[in-house]
Amino acid sequence: MTQKSMESDAALQGEHTPDTSRFSRAFWLVSYAFFVTMFGTTTPAPLYVLYQERWHFSEGMITGIYAAYPLAVMAILLVLGRLSDQIGRRRVLLITMGCAILSSLIFISAQSVAWLFVGRIISGFSAGLCTSTATAALNELQPRKNLRYAAVVSTASNMLGLGTGPVVASVLAQFLPLPTILPYLAHIVLLLPAVIGLWTLPETVRRTGQSRWRPQSIGVPGDIRWIFVVASVSVFCAYSLLSVFTSLAPDLVVSLLRINNLVIGGLAVFIVFGFSALAQLLLRQVPERTNMMIGLAFLVIGLALTTWSLYSQSIILFLLSAICGGLGQGLAYMGSAMLLNHVAPVDRRGEVNSGYFAVGYLGADLPVLGLGLISGSIGVPAATLDFSIGIGVLSVITLV
Repeated sequence: MTQKSMESDAALQGEHTPDTSRFSRAFWLVSYAFFVTMFGTTTPAPLYVLYQERWHFSEGMITGIYAAYPLAVMAILLVLGRLSDQIGRRRVLLITMGCAILSSLIFISAQSVAWLFVGRIISGFSAGLCTSTATAALNELQPRKNLRYAAVVSTASNMLGLGTGPVVASVLAQFLPLPTILPYLAHIVLLLPAVIGLWTLPETVRRTGQSRWRPQSIGVPGDIRWIFVVASVSVFCAYSLLSVFTSLAPDLVVSLLRINNLVIGGLAVFIVFGFSALAQLLLRQVPERTNMMIGLAFLVIGLALTTWSLYSQSIILFLLSAICGGLGQGLAYMGSAMLLNHVAPVDRRGEVNSGYFAVGYLGADLPVLGLGLISGSIGVPAATLDFSIGIGVLSVITLV
């Protein structure tokens, strides 16, 4: 940790010690807001098949709709990633909640494929603002200034939210009426307590003078640049596996089992996110670099099993690949996030986290676009094999 970061953290600690209980409540409020925001970003995943039946668009269009989300996340991180450093965490989190509600309202009102694109883009804006801001806020609100614990809660909130969204959406759509409306209404209802609570959130950013927004460029302090590179490449690999698996799992599980049930696809996605969160909770005391190394190793194993399962049409191997991929993603993500937040200066955490997550969402976008382009000509198994080799080699290089 840099001297500047230590001094800033010490100042914050001295400022917030008298009201520890208030900051403890605020810590869990931000965690819930993070969870429910990410919950909404994956809610549409199991519903695309219903939209496809209604409007008769191609598989390539689904890929495009899915890719719109990480592109929007990257754009907001690059343009507004430092916004919470400038105008405060509370204001940005409230803007995040507004974008999340707007996204669900757009999906509820959707009349064509264009509406789905707009809904995904707005959802990407909410996720981009939330990931960098909530991560920084959790580090600053943790009453004992335990950055390791804050990182665990941050990554677990993220992964559990992403994993729970498809399960709840698929259950509501499968067993209740209004399958393309109720899941989004449920999301809005879950958002309301966060919106109300955030109005009283204590602000952890001390501003001097009049706050004003200005565009940012990606900036990383020179003394942590190498650590940033290693952490960012790790999260690139982790998000790549997560993105490809999320986009393929519902259709692949249904085709492998030959059961037309939305819940099965939602559960398959939940396995990845669930084991990601489980790994983070069980191994939170393990050193950051060790977690990154174990995570990258499991990513390689998960990629190999995914390819094998597609060629052998084995649902057992597919589920094993989901478990290994989830474990690898969770550990690589948690280890790299912990490491980066330990060394990032407190007054630039929002900016550093923005760059980190921008690289992660680049990993979430490129493989999906690549698979969508080449799978039509060489088939999904062959395209997945090419992807697995590429990300596997990058994971091994990072591991070394």
